[in-house]
Amino acid sequence: MKEKLLDLLLTEKSIYTKVFFFIFLSALVFLAINVSFSPAHLVYDENYFYPNIAYLHNVGLFTFIKTYTGQAPGPLYELVHYLTYLLSNSILFVRFDNLLFSFLNILLISWILKRTGSADYVLQSLLYICVPLSWVNSGIALTETPTILFSLLSFYFLCTVSDKAVVSLTDVIIISVCISLSIIGRSTFIVQVVALGVFFVYKLKERRYSLLCIAALSLIAPLYLFYTWQGLMPPNQAFLSGGGGFSVYHFLLAIAYTGICLFIMYPNTIINIRQKPLLFLAIATATFLVLLRSDILIPLQTIKLAHPAFLKYAVLVFYSASAALFVISFIANTMEEEKGVFILISIFLLLLVCTSIKITHQFSARYVFQSVPFLILVFRKYYRNNLLQFLINTFGILMGMISLQGYYH
Repeated sequence: MKEKLLDLLLTEKSIYTKVFFFIFLSALVFLAINVSFSPAHLVYDENYFYPNIAYLHNVGLFTFIKTYTGQAPGPLYELVHYLTYLLSNSILFVRFDNLLFSFLNILLISWILKRTGSADYVLQSLLYICVPLSWVNSGIALTETPTILFSLLSFYFLCTVSDKAVVSLTDVIIISVCISLSIIGRSTFIVQVVALGVFFVYKLKERRYSLLCIAALSLIAPLYLFYTWQGLMPPNQAFLSGGGGFSVYHFLLAIAYTGICLFIMYPNTIINIRQKPLLFLAIATATFLVLLRSDILIPLQTIKLAHPAFLKYAVLVFYSASAALFVISFIANTMEEEKGVFILISIFLLLLVCTSIKITHQFSARYVFQSVPFLILVFRKYYRNNLLQFLINTFGILMGMISLQGYYH
């Protein structure tokens, strides 16, 4: 019986390719319809971000970056939505901007996967919409999606130049501008420059001069911004740093949430990873440690009050298992990775997830959403056309639909 069930779940069938494609496209259409009929009023953090577009229009860019309030991220959000604001002065059209950025993100993921010879590159790029966090960030005008867009653009052009014998100055400038804009969008994306530095030492010795130029040029605009702010965020938002320091709690949550996103997009990871004994040992160890200190990883405030009590511990076990899945899978996958650009993306992904350790004022799953496109690129080898993939992906889409409606209403 057990063998039959596993065979049913794991056997790959060509029919699933068509089913997946239909479900993913239907989800995108449904997302667009949701945005079309979304509330005319501001929801969630739009209340902080959207009014700043008008403020930028009134005071100009240089005064804006010195004096704006209500948001810790940089001015990329206001810049990319500025024209739409002038033409419509409506949050609905700004949400459509954000939806367009999400579609472009999917397209860029597909192009990057195609350029590097990945199979099922279209279907894998559509995994973006399987993560519930993607629905919220696509359907509400927040800051993460345009930031991700420029980061993906930089990696796309890096893939392009990796095939060239000589990297031109134009290529260097384009990549640098894309990285620079992503850092201006959210300062945590400065780790992309750090990743370039690690990659500079590790790989592609013949490209070192180009990498050095890209890193240097991409820092010009962000360093001006940070100098103006006298820090990594606007002076009016400096209180969010909580006086500096680190939050191991937020770091552990980020690892766990990343593992959950990985499982939703690539559920076959846990089946196909070669280091199964190590993975299960890590899950058991993480579970034991978390249960030993049950206060160390409380994912939701409501879980603290959960009745019966076993529900709280069930969630803790799930989170610790998810964290172990990401860590072991990441190590195994990186050790087997052969393509230079994907090693760079792997380094960047790890650093991006780790930035949550410096976010001390609060934790939000939105911080983890930033890693979703790069999880697809890094773990592309674990995609399978089987029933397990279908069930978990579909569950993620349904949860995304519900999540977005929860914010709208």
